[in-house]
Amino acid sequence: MKKHELRALRERIKSLAAESQALNPMIQSATRERRSSLRAHKRSMASDMRHHLIAYCILRGRSVAEMERGHNSVVRFGQAAKVMKAYAPAVATLTSTQVIDIFTPYLPAIPAPPKPRFIGPIRRASAEEWQSERAFRKLRQMPWCMACDSMALFLPAKPAHSCGRRAA
Repeated sequence: MKKHELRALRERIKSLAAESQALNPMIQSATRERRSSLRAHKRSMASDMRHHLIAYCILRGRSVAEMERGHNSVVRFGQAAKVMKAYAPAVATLTSTQVIDIFTPYLPAIPAPPKPRFIGPIRRASAEEWQSERAFRKLRQMPWCMACDSMALFLPAKPAHSCGRRAA
């Protein structure tokens, strides 16, 4: 479609962007709950703006990857299809499956899931390793005197270190 046929959609995208920018000073001056609700509102507006932009670029005959360079998140096409039906009279008569069939080539390919990596067989620790690890953890939890490099036992009966330093 031509640019002049999509003027209303372009104006909606511009108004969403302006409204989102107008929220910035309000978010900065707000406190706690109000700030949280304003940020949530701004995120929903950003999502809505992305759906409008995806609909616009597909109706213009451009791929989504061309519009969102370096952005490889999944496109929720159902929302973009609703926007296309609302703003493009030629698309309004089509069913959702027809819209998806027509505009699928414009959508980015969904990346394949990563292959599971084989790390190796799981080795169980021996009893000696387990005991030494347990002892190491217990030692690590005890206070250590850095001055005399000895275990600092902070007991009421013995308030000082072997180096003469008092327990804090």
